[in-house]
Amino acid sequence: VGRDPALVRPWVDSGLAQVGRALVLAPKDADALELRGNLRYWSWLVGLEADPARNRALLDSARADLERATQIAPRQAGAWASLSHLYNQT
Repeated sequence: VGRDPALVRPWVDSGLAQVGRALVLAPKDADALELRGNLRYWSWLVGLEADPARNRALLDSARADLERATQIAPRQAGAWASLSHLYNQT
């Protein structure tokens, strides 16, 4: 789907719905938190939110999810990699 927001949004929305259900069942699941953080971060990278305040909230929530995933599972390499990229962007 590349970076086209019109193509990215349905996949992100679908993924967020799925991971939301997973987190209801297991709120401390590091894999689910990593996935939600990645989906939110990708949304920020692609620019799905035009409103600056909502865009900032999207980035903050992505960072919080990824950081929480690494706190729960310190060897969560994918979350660390995404955080590294996120920190570099900010």
